[in-house]
Amino acid sequence: MSLINIIHQPYFIYIIDYLNILSINKLSFCCRSLHDQDLSLHVSTIKSRCGNREKKTLPLYKYINYICKTSKDIFCQDILVSDIHKGMEWSKHNTILYLIAERLLEIHLNTFSNILQYNTTLTNLYLCHNEIDDTGAIILSKAIKYNTTLNVLNISNNLIGDVGTISLADALKKNRTLIRLVLSCNKIGSIGGTAIANALEYNTKIKSLVLSQNQIGNDSAKVFGKILEKNTTLSKLNLHYNNISSEGAIELSRGLEKNIGLTVLQLSSNNIGIDGAYALAHTLIYNTTLVKMNICYNKLCTKGTKAIVKALQYNDTLEILIVSFNNVDIRDKELIEQIKEKNVKMQVIW
Repeated sequence: MSLINIIHQPYFIYIIDYLNILSINKLSFCCRSLHDQDLSLHVSTIKSRCGNREKKTLPLYKYINYICKTSKDIFCQDILVSDIHKGMEWSKHNTILYLIAERLLEIHLNTFSNILQYNTTLTNLYLCHNEIDDTGAIILSKAIKYNTTLNVLNISNNLIGDVGTISLADALKKNRTLIRLVLSCNKIGSIGGTAIANALEYNTKIKSLVLSQNQIGNDSAKVFGKILEKNTTLSKLNLHYNNISSEGAIELSRGLEKNIGLTVLQLSSNNIGIDGAYALAHTLIYNTTLVKMNICYNKLCTKGTKAIVKALQYNDTLEILIVSFNNVDIRDKELIEQIKEKNVKMQVIW
């Protein structure tokens, strides 16, 4: 696996933190503000992080390509169109690209999008922390619509609202290669969330969808519920912190009763309450595919939480249930032990 980066210096250390997780054997930099002394520091970091790797994988620092201008007068926001071209030229021989530049202007995104739609090697693209707004999302949508190799797209921590999300959703209807889409920490409301949900009716490739820390609300949750009734390919759905109350949770639960594909559901930090908990409890009796469900921080209270735990007596597929921070006063340990006798893999995290 190879990795190229056009990266804003402060985020560089974030990538270094991932080195023990990713099997990376080559790292190239196109950073206009990374200075010689910084490189020396980071190489030392890389050496220490990679020193315990297996011998069959050569140390990462031996593969570093230091490609950048070192003038201290040039700042990271001064990324040029030529840098984009250079990065995309390298991408012809690599599969992963991190483009983290603090802010990508329309001219950058136009250049990038025009090249990306014809690129046939990139499989993973990370465009986090770039202040990409609706206009930028619309520009990127064209590339997503026609690109035929991209599997993972992460455009989290940007400024994308409903207008840009609608354009992305339209692109998803035609894209046939994306497997994982991350849109967390944007400004997506109910209109954008609904558009993404409806796109899943046409897209049969997406397996993992992350919409955490937006504001899609109950209307979008209801549409997701209807889509999940028939969708069989989506296996992971993250709706953490999206202002979903019991109303949305009830409709989402109805879809999950009939769903036969979803294995992981993240609903933490919403406001589904006791009524939403009852609905999810009913769902667990009939659902046969969920393996992990996170519903912490949802004001379930003792009644709602106990209803869900009791439903596990009839469910032998769920392995991890996270119900912590829900104002629960009573922990029915005897009930949990009975459930574990039936499903030895079960973990209930209070």
